[in-house]
Amino acid sequence: IFLRKLLLLTALVLRGDYHATGNDTSVDTDVSTESTVAEQTNDDLGSVVERALAKVEKKHQLAEQPEKVEPKIVQKDERVIENGKQYDPITGQELQPIKAPVSWTPALREKWGSIDPQVQKFINDRERELQTTLSKTAEERKLASEIRSALEPMEPMFRQYGISGVDHVRELLQHSRTLNSGTPQEKAALIYALTMQFQPDMQTLTALHTGQMQVPQPQRQVDPQSEVERLWNQRVEVQATQEINSEIAAFANDPAHEFFYDVKESMGRIIEAGLVDGNNFTEIFKNAYDLACSRHPEIQQILATRTQYQQAQAQTQPVPQAAPKPVVGAKPSLSSGSTNKPRRYRDLDAAVNAAAEEVFRKHGL
Repeated sequence: IFLRKLLLLTALVLRGDYHATGNDTSVDTDVSTESTVAEQTNDDLGSVVERALAKVEKKHQLAEQPEKVEPKIVQKDERVIENGKQYDPITGQELQPIKAPVSWTPALREKWGSIDPQVQKFINDRERELQTTLSKTAEERKLASEIRSALEPMEPMFRQYGISGVDHVRELLQHSRTLNSGTPQEKAALIYALTMQFQPDMQTLTALHTGQMQVPQPQRQVDPQSEVERLWNQRVEVQATQEINSEIAAFANDPAHEFFYDVKESMGRIIEAGLVDGNNFTEIFKNAYDLACSRHPEIQQILATRTQYQQAQAQTQPVPQAAPKPVVGAKPSLSSGSTNKPRRYRDLDAAVNAAAEEVFRKHGL
């Protein structure tokens, strides 16, 4: 600590901020309301150094502070791309490329590889959220469709009486609740109001009330044999549907059938029309898939472009040449001797002369 203070004091002297002349000792400080050291001539040199050190530390912020290391924030979905492959920046493991949404057309999916992986992840997340929302609201949309189908034939009547179908359904539901769970007085009041509103035939009502007239009830005659056949056919149909769905899922998940969802409807029409056949579901699906792809203009163009690219790549790649076969019986030395042992020479000049003579002899020089 003393050495550090001494070094700081030396720096002050060199910089000209500290002056000591005889008994007059002073420290130049910033503009401040405090008294200078020169006014305290009775202080010793240690006090002067302490105050000078405090001034310097306050001015230049020389107090030791732990260096803060900002942690590197890595986004969860961040990816590192090297040589066309994607890696996790934290674990370093190779990640599978993100597939294009199946809802895109084949031409758009062909451009998927040129999109930044972060944008690909964002698009896929949005597509997944959309599909999840549609799945959750499937029942509500089905119910709304059924209600609309039931109310649509009654639209002229609703317009005639100036009411909406929703209001009419709400009113009927309130009447049903009153008739099922209301008090006897509420039920009587409702029936009286309906009777006064619609004016039914009172004699018929009286005959029905006293039992003189019976309301005809339709009776359904059930044939046991027909009922058994109906249940059996229903079970067979369910099993066949499950098997077909399983085969379709396996066929669609095969990477070789990347355009399945683009030609799925065409495949159904082709199979329904009997344009293809096969020994099993897989063969039928494959034949229908190939035929549907050949009739799809975008898919046909993409496949043609890929074929041309592969042919161009094959032409540009050098043809591998076979390694030359070793010559049987080749001699390792220039000498005509039959031994495989290397010849020894007394010096470099002798070796050069021998090699030259062998070359001259071979070429008849």
